[in-house]
Amino acid sequence: MGEREPYLFPPREVTLPIGDSPTIEKQYFQYKKPLRDWWMRVANGKCQVDIYDEKKGWHQCNEPATEVHHTIPEAWSITHGMEAHKDECPGLPACTRHHSGSNGDEFTPNFSFHPDMGEARSNYHECKAAGINIFKGTADHHHELAKENIVFWKDKADPYYQEKMKYKATIYQLKHPNDRKPA
Repeated sequence: MGEREPYLFPPREVTLPIGDSPTIEKQYFQYKKPLRDWWMRVANGKCQVDIYDEKKGWHQCNEPATEVHHTIPEAWSITHGMEAHKDECPGLPACTRHHSGSNGDEFTPNFSFHPDMGEARSNYHECKAAGINIFKGTADHHHELAKENIVFWKDKADPYYQEKMKYKATIYQLKHPNDRKPA
């Protein structure tokens, strides 16, 4: 790939803890805190990913949500002229394992939307010691793939989760009319 073109928007750098990992820099694609917190309230702070296993059958994960997944990732939305935080791209609160864990097929207990970020997390210390910001590199790669119209996340369930979260947001707003979705 050639030299990177300038961003369509200025990158935001936010330092946040990720799961049990040390505090690291996550760059570019953060929900702003008010909107992230609002989606967490909609989901009652629980992971909304649905999984299947032989013991419980179909069920929602319900582990504490630590991250909010863009049901259409922001790099893709921006590259394709969509507004990442509008209603067509609702947030999906998820635990670290299901949002940016290391692997798993969709709807399996170890499923992850962004296994490449899970891999980056597992290589974090080694890369940091070598002076490499692995998360920035992975995010840059996402931008490059989006420009080439290559889907870089596990997207088969996105329409389902978009509808699920739109429904949950509607119910939440009916029950909490004074807690408006931040712009």
